[in-house]
Amino acid sequence: MSTTYKLHYFNGRGRAQISRLLFTVAGIPFENVSYGTSESFFNLPGLNWAEVKPTSPYGTLPFLEVEKDGKSVFYGETEAIERYIASLGGLYDAERGIVIDGFSSKFADIKKLYFKAKNSEDPITAKTEFFSTAFASFLEQVNNQIAIHGSNGYSVGDSLSYGDFVIATIFGFFDDQDLVLAAAEGKDLVLAARAKVGEELADYLANDPFADRPF
Repeated sequence: MSTTYKLHYFNGRGRAQISRLLFTVAGIPFENVSYGTSESFFNLPGLNWAEVKPTSPYGTLPFLEVEKDGKSVFYGETEAIERYIASLGGLYDAERGIVIDGFSSKFADIKKLYFKAKNSEDPITAKTEFFSTAFASFLEQVNNQIAIHGSNGYSVGDSLSYGDFVIATIFGFFDDQDLVLAAAEGKDLVLAARAKVGEELADYLANDPFADRPF
């Protein structure tokens, strides 16, 4: 029997968007299962999350439902789901994964520094310093890794991989896009890898049903 995939998330882009893009580029059919939100939180239509929450592996969204031979199994946590889909689509494996996971692991450290700056007594000054120093240094390190492991504008290997999606996620994580782009100036390999996702998924993104719901 065939395997079917259902991606459960709120009725917006958010933490499920990369998984949707990975399914799309891999050519794997899937179903979006969308949940509504309360009036205090965007007030979006959809299924009742509170009723389904107990079935989620960790009580959070997104989670992935995989149905095979009439049996459904549920998997949780954003990056775990992304890596699983990327593996199914030939976009992630052990050889590329050790580089890609390095991007993700280091970015987790960088996010801690960002939140420390954001929650400081003078967040504007602290964030400006963060982007011009720690974040700029991180992008330089990633740029150097791409020079070793990537080619043809891709972050790892010579074709689209999960690594390019991770790069896109790094840029999309922050609201302070002017500071992000200033920090990225001169990191041409990072910028090229970031652009690859948009280029190869242009048709999907042009008709993205969640385009007006970015949270």
